[in-house]
Amino acid sequence: YDPQPGRGSTRWQLVFAITSALTPLALGVTLGAAASGQLRAAAPPTLFALWTRPFPLAVGALVLALFALLAAVYLTVEADEPALKDDFRRRALACTLLLGALAWLAALLSEEGAPRLHEVLLRGGRALVFQGLCALTAAALVAALLGRRYRLARFVAGALTVLVVGGFLNAQRPYVLFPEFPIEQAAAPPQVLRAMLLTLAVGSALLVPALLYLYRIFKHERAEHARSES
Repeated sequence: YDPQPGRGSTRWQLVFAITSALTPLALGVTLGAAASGQLRAAAPPTLFALWTRPFPLAVGALVLALFALLAAVYLTVEADEPALKDDFRRRALACTLLLGALAWLAALLSEEGAPRLHEVLLRGGRALVFQGLCALTAAALVAALLGRRYRLARFVAGALTVLVVGGFLNAQRPYVLFPEFPIEQAAAPPQVLRAMLLTLAVGSALLVPALLYLYRIFKHERAEHARSES
């Protein structure tokens, strides 16, 4: 919003940096609190009482690290300068290691902070398969980054994200908010769902072409700029 360098530009950079960090952190804390089994609609916790417990905070840090990893990996493809690509590659490698450490921390804290989640994700044959898939995907991501195969790294980072999100959703099934609200109970009436689907279809028909056009404009400008410099 402020193309000129100076105090205004620095201020906006700080604002966007803070909000970009707080959004995934708040999302993770909310998911951790919902999975803890201690959030009750009839007796809501006092301000910050549940949200500041170790397990929700660990999940918040995990989600923040995942978002940072995705940003760094995707920017390795988008960056034009080799030095900038290497900088994002180093950041992506650091975020991958941090993500693994935070995943183990959240798993340890879940034994007390979210017992049902702990049971599903860490015990039994399916849990071992899930952990093995996550470990192999993370190793493949590190290998792709070390080999500077950035497009492959982008694909593997997306697969790792799908595994993390899918594992959480599977552990929560069939609840939206454990143990009070199963999916069937939390769902809106059928007439509301039908109206929502119709609204989404109409909105998508308007929004998707606009986003594709915007994406094409920016990609075209970057391609023209790269050709002019070469």
